[in-house]
Amino acid sequence: MARTQAAAGLSVYQIFNLCQKSNAAHAKCVGLLWQLERSNSEKCLADILNCFKHVLLIPQGEMNGERVVRFITGFVAGRDPAREEDCDTFAEKLLRQLINLVTARDKSVRTRCCQLVQVIFNNLRADELDEDLLDSMQESMLERLADKVPAVRTQAVSALPRLCDPGDDEQYANDPVMEGYLQLLAADKSKDVRKTVLASLPACKTMVTEIVARTHDVNHEILIDKPVSVASHLRTDSKLHVGSTCGKQIHAASCSITQSSLYIVRDALELPVHGEETAYAILADKVEVTYLSVQQRVELLRCGLGERVASVKKQASLMLRTWLDETCRADVVKLLEYLDVQSHEDVAVSAVQALIEANAVNPVAMAHAAAEQSLGLRQSPDDTPLSSEEALVWRVLCCHLHYAGKAKGQAAAALTGTLATVEAAAAEDQLKALEAALPPTVSDFMHLLSAHANAGQEHSFAACQLLQLAATCVDMTDATGRQAAADLVTHFLRDPSRFASQGTAWEAALVKLARHVHASHAELADAMLSMLWGMFSSWGLGDECPNPEDHLMGTSGGDTEQESFQSVLHQASHVRTQNQHWIQCLKVASLLLRQLPAARLYTTGAGQFGCIEDLWPQLIMPGLGHAVAAVRLEAMRALGLYCLLEGIPRPEGQMAALRAGLVWRNPQAEVASAAEEASEVAATRVVAAKALCDWALVRGPKSSDQWYLNQAAAAQDLQVTPPSSPQQKDELKPLVDLLLGMLQHTLQADRQSSTGSKSQAASDVEEDLASVLAEGIAKLLLHARHWSSASSKGLQDAEIARALAVLFVAHFDPATQDNPRLRQCLSVFFPAYAAASSSHQHHIARAFRRAAREVLGVAPIKKAPAPQLMRYMLQLLQTEPGSKAEGAQQDGGQQVPRPSYPGLAAELVSEVAQCARFRESKTYQAALLKVLLSLPLTSQDPTAIKRLRALVDEVAGLVKDRPAAKDLASFAKQLQHLDATPEEGLDADALASILASLNLQSESAQSTADPCHENTPGADGLAQNSPSQTLSCEGNAVSGQDMLVDCPLPFLESGPTAAARTPARARRSNRDIVDDRSDDEAREGVPPTAARRQLPARSARTTKKLVEVVSSSDSETDASSGGASNSTDP
Repeated sequence: MARTQAAAGLSVYQIFNLCQKSNAAHAKCVGLLWQLERSNSEKCLADILNCFKHVLLIPQGEMNGERVVRFITGFVAGRDPAREEDCDTFAEKLLRQLINLVTARDKSVRTRCCQLVQVIFNNLRADELDEDLLDSMQESMLERLADKVPAVRTQAVSALPRLCDPGDDEQYANDPVMEGYLQLLAADKSKDVRKTVLASLPACKTMVTEIVARTHDVNHEILIDKPVSVASHLRTDSKLHVGSTCGKQIHAASCSITQSSLYIVRDALELPVHGEETAYAILADKVEVTYLSVQQRVELLRCGLGERVASVKKQASLMLRTWLDETCRADVVKLLEYLDVQSHEDVAVSAVQALIEANAVNPVAMAHAAAEQSLGLRQSPDDTPLSSEEALVWRVLCCHLHYAGKAKGQAAAALTGTLATVEAAAAEDQLKALEAALPPTVSDFMHLLSAHANAGQEHSFAACQLLQLAATCVDMTDATGRQAAADLVTHFLRDPSRFASQGTAWEAALVKLARHVHASHAELADAMLSMLWGMFSSWGLGDECPNPEDHLMGTSGGDTEQESFQSVLHQASHVRTQNQHWIQCLKVASLLLRQLPAARLYTTGAGQFGCIEDLWPQLIMPGLGHAVAAVRLEAMRALGLYCLLEGIPRPEGQMAALRAGLVWRNPQAEVASAAEEASEVAATRVVAAKALCDWALVRGPKSSDQWYLNQAAAAQDLQVTPPSSPQQKDELKPLVDLLLGMLQHTLQADRQSSTGSKSQAASDVEEDLASVLAEGIAKLLLHARHWSSASSKGLQDAEIARALAVLFVAHFDPATQDNPRLRQCLSVFFPAYAAASSSHQHHIARAFRRAAREVLGVAPIKKAPAPQLMRYMLQLLQTEPGSKAEGAQQDGGQQVPRPSYPGLAAELVSEVAQCARFRESKTYQAALLKVLLSLPLTSQDPTAIKRLRALVDEVAGLVKDRPAAKDLASFAKQLQHLDATPEEGLDADALASILASLNLQSESAQSTADPCHENTPGADGLAQNSPSQTLSCEGNAVSGQDMLVDCPLPFLESGPTAAARTPARARRSNRDIVDDRSDDEAREGVPPTAARRQLPARSARTTKKLVEVVSSSDSETDASSGGASNSTDP
């Protein structure tokens, strides 16, 4: 033994120095170090610990330190099998010494200690370890899970997997290690810590949900970079099967180690290693597809296959292929059975397409095999119908062959030479495979489709798939086949029960097939109009009485009671059938209108419906006057599509019906409200709102206002409700005002409800009215540039500002918390609108003050979201405009100036003055000042900066709140730096105009003002200033009158006129003001008495002192007044 050591001639220190030079020497150094340990274990342990003291001080990432850690990993894992027990004892001694150092103050020492602890512990092969050692290690590592250094937490996570206790149920219910893991996984900010925790979780039922949830991690590296597991012989198979147990003892647990220590195990021990695991790879490796729920499988595939990051999408595709190969044995139909294709058709289609792209499924081979064996679409119509999974697979395969062959053919046409020949051959292979997969003729395909459609409700999904396949891949050049397809389409369109049972997917596929059968829009319109007239006339809809009660009249007195009962049942069944016929005709008309871009071009001589224009007076208008709400709903949907067609004569005439549908008014027939179903009425309003928004977007926001308002004012005989009704007033508004008013009314109704949630009728509708109106108004604002404000169809700047204010209030209204669609729409719209152009940001600035005021009314003042709204709008104003038309430089090469908002700053300063005057809304005032300090301002307009400085100086004397005064002083300093000539002030006229706008008067102004030329007060108590006296910046004129518009607080107003205009909520919100008038006097307009402030009760001592001070001051006043009178006495 001594001779071997002498022959080596190396000490422990020399071995550690040698292992730092190269990884190649590690295997030799491991053997030499074990020889030294066998010769003198105690001395070797002391020397190794002494070397560790130097290693612990090396920061993580240094090459020398990392090589030493790798060497220690190989040293522990490469022990002598003949002395395995002694080697484990030596490793335990090392471990005890390192555990005592994991609480060191230096973060580098803690990191290295935890790293060495986890690599030594995870490479121990002992079946049993000392209980005290395990308890000490678990306690210390659990403490390190809360370390402030992410690297320490990462190493602590890697050291704990073998210490997990699965419990009796083997679900890790009360395990402290699992509790720490889950807490880190949910809340830790470091992606490295979350990655390590994810790889360390065991594959049990309770942990599968956590692993699936990590596929939604905000950092995609969580999905593609994971710690790796050591070789398979250091762990047992952890594949999770149904009914399998997941608890692993310490000697059989899977060992997760860091990436840095992985390949030293590979190099030193030459162990087989798994590749880099991801969240999807972990699920594929540890969890069988049968153990996941259908919802979990669908969510995994939807998020993974739809991910924008290519590496994540690739890992999800590999997981899907693992499911196909291991669980389904390469049977794609069996794989789709695990996905519930009828409920999740889009995910199933994405899965099949991903398998085709990964070459796991060969469409060409499957098509030729089906043709040879008469399977799939080649089967006889008399055979068992295809299952839902088989029909979807064949649809995706045939569509892939169709589009691939088309793309290859186009590529061959664009190329020449050998490349063109290759592409043409590939296209021929794809098209031949498609021909082999499809039935021989179009008529055979239609027979197969008809057989599936008539096979029952359970095969309706398969029939819908075949319908989509026929509309995409079947060649309709054969006249016989095209006629068979047209007859089948007509048969399906005339069947109301099929429409009601198979949903919108069936309708879309049927219309797509009809469009594929008929080559042009004119041919399609000709065929469908003829079919519509046949349905309309054969069902007797033209002669039907629209009121169902007329069909249920009492029978003659000669009928017996049984005959009367049977007659009533027959009449009720007839009414239901007629209602279904009305709905079917209107649905078919909507399907036709959705496919046509214009109206006048499509005419036919067959039938009563000679052209598209005939649908309005003969079908749509009677449907709007029907007594059944479901019929009116379909008629309103058809009318919305009809109004969008080009070439309709007098399209404004249909706007009356759309407006009436939005405000719950029926201009065609008086229908009892008891016959209306609440959910369908709500759906009708939603459809009308969509149609009006689409009209405004396509034809212009004001394209029909003038015509409709003139006609509505003149046609009094068509009005059902009296002119003074709220519905009448709403309909007489311009279109944009009507949409904004309905949005505000809807939000107000939700706000007044006890829970703030939608009613039951609104909750039954897929889309609520508020979200539809908000989306439509947002689209109008985003595309307002297409309609110039100078034209009669465009929006003015004031209208845009008002609309923006309404949308901002809707976005922050607490009543919309339960409306995620509305908030999601607006959260996408506002950043896009602000980034589109700088003019949009100026519109936001004009809407700033109005939105901040209006949002105060959606909740109590202390809970109003005004601060959040102002911060959000400020963030939008600070957005860099991304319009290409407004590039970084102008045409002359000059830099585009940064945006500046001095006009908005003046409005906010004025608002601060009013808050300070009435000592209300300190939170609101503080938010205003915070916005002022961050508002973009430049020195482009020196006059505006000087005016703003003068305004701030005057307001500073009113602000008594110390934090607010400090913020206002900081803003004054900013303005002073922006002022190029700070020593120059404003002239007296400019200063007087600013003070007049605030209804203030400074001492200097009072001393210099001419009493014969005072400002004449107007009707509202404010001085009437000339246009030149307003504070105007970047085209945004701000006057005292403008500051009073829709103000929810009693600012700038006094006297009887102000009290009459001030909202009751604002007057009652001031707790310190007492109004002595009675309610009757207030309603009659009796002027209030002088307002008196309620003061807290004083003590006798304080009152006495106050009296003395007042008496002395009164005597001084009398003396001074007496002296003055004596001096002026003649």
